Amino acid sequence: MSNAPRRVLISVGGSVAAFKACDVVTELRRRGHEVRVAMTEAATRFVTPTLLQALSGHRVTASLWDTEHGDAEHGMSHLDLATWCEVHVVT
Repeated sequence: MSNAPRRVLISVGGSVAAFKACDVVTELRRRGHEVRVAMTEAATRFVTPTLLQALSGHRVTASLWDTEHGDAEHGMSHLDLATWCEVHVVT
């Protein structure tokens, strides 16, 4: 990754790696990148959306049918995140 700030999407799955996602988000933000997080329901058993929201500075998408931001009519904000990001990291 170059030194230029990037828009990074972190997708967090339901494994122990979810804990490491917190460190990744923190380090990317420290380096000046804008970070957003999407996580599976299973991932919420390892880390909370609230924690990742605090670390990323953005609301976390934790449901496929999320309607609180993005395409509220169709509830598919995860699709908006896919077009927003320049880099996608999957844990």
